[in-house]
Amino acid sequence: MVIPAPKYKINKRDVVLHERLQEAYDEGRLIVHTDFMRLNRTDSPVFSPWLNTVPLLTLLTLALLVLLFGGLLSGTVALVFAVAIYALAIRPWTAQTVHRKAVALMMRDAGAWVRLWAHGGIVLQLAADRRVGCVAPEGDWRAFASRYFAEKAGAASPGLSMA
Repeated sequence: MVIPAPKYKINKRDVVLHERLQEAYDEGRLIVHTDFMRLNRTDSPVFSPWLNTVPLLTLLTLALLVLLFGGLLSGTVALVFAVAIYALAIRPWTAQTVHRKAVALMMRDAGAWVRLWAHGGIVLQLAADRRVGCVAPEGDWRAFASRYFAEKAGAASPGLSMA
């Protein structure tokens, strides 16, 4: 049985604030950090089982083939190399891919933003002052966006308060 993702009510203010966050990110005024361990779980909107299993199974299959055709010593060396490749190359690549997928999903639309924010594993940080940030899901992204990005590139945004 598939449980549908919860629906989040998106209002006009959320859409405008999301646009401001997107502009700030595109201009380099906003830094987005992601928590790999939290976003790389089956309940995450950006989780991909293929991204996690195919590289690992490929390395293990290659090591097994070396074991079968090259002997125990060669197979053991191949397995050690496979573990090293996974730890030093594949795992960081997976983390970077999850980060890119999360940012792409967040910047797609306000609904996806709110859904991913509710899941957690996201930290927003001001590029100008890295001590200022907001952590999902406990932090109030709306207040953060209103305070730091409510005005559009020098022009006041109608309908938004600087609360």
